[in-house]
Amino acid sequence: MGVGIGGGYSGVQFLDLHMFILVICSSSTLLLVTKVLYQQAISSSPLSLTVPYLALTPAFLVGTAFVLVGEQPTTIGLTGVVSELVELKQSMLRR
Repeated sequence: MGVGIGGGYSGVQFLDLHMFILVICSSSTLLLVTKVLYQQAISSSPLSLTVPYLALTPAFLVGTAFVLVGEQPTTIGLTGVVSELVELKQSMLRR
């Protein structure tokens, strides 16, 4: 599943049109909500306080990928996420 080296795509096949539409609509709605909340956070707080939280994105992705599709991160991937979280914690303590 995913993009092959030759550029071909062998992604998930939806057998049910209704399921495909449900996935597209729910994904689009979730994306819209996150964009609106992000814009509100930027407009109500200084950038120096809001942008560092973007470093949490990989941690959320690892967690949701495991829950939703059973994907397990590699050791290198987990090391990267942990190092980002440590750096974020250290930068918050420096303030």
